[in-house]
Amino acid sequence: MAHQLKLLKDDFFASDQQAVAVADRYPQDVFAEHTHDFCELVIVWRGNGLHVLNDRPYRITRGDLFYIHADDKHSYASVNDLVLQNIIYCPERLKLNLDWQGAIPGFSASAGQPHWRLGSVGMAQARQVSVSLSMKVVSMCRLLTKWLSCCSGSW
Repeated sequence: MAHQLKLLKDDFFASDQQAVAVADRYPQDVFAEHTHDFCELVIVWRGNGLHVLNDRPYRITRGDLFYIHADDKHSYASVNDLVLQNIIYCPERLKLNLDWQGAIPGFSASAGQPHWRLGSVGMAQARQVSVSLSMKVVSMCRLLTKWLSCCSGSW
């Protein structure tokens, strides 16, 4: 049996308390099958390619949105100018006061639909949220780094 590539939280999150990170893939190259120890939303901003999720192939293009569970396996092949954004998060660190899975049309915890197609209005809204989230994550990481550097002398 071949060794399964697994992407780890430590490579994407600045601290053990950080719940959300944004990883831009500009461009997304061919990427071998892998899993994670975190969950992610994948938004396709441009280009096209083949996304294989749990052995099911999806031809992807602008507007595709995927929900990837930590134990899902997926890969990218036949990419052409593919630009993605991964909004990655750790469910155990993210505390929300709503049932967000219940709020997503067509999604349920038992048999969740992993793929949606956003129209132009949905893409515009996703872009606004993405920019805002990216700015907040960068700001939080800067504050955390500053705080850690200030506290390092008092350990």
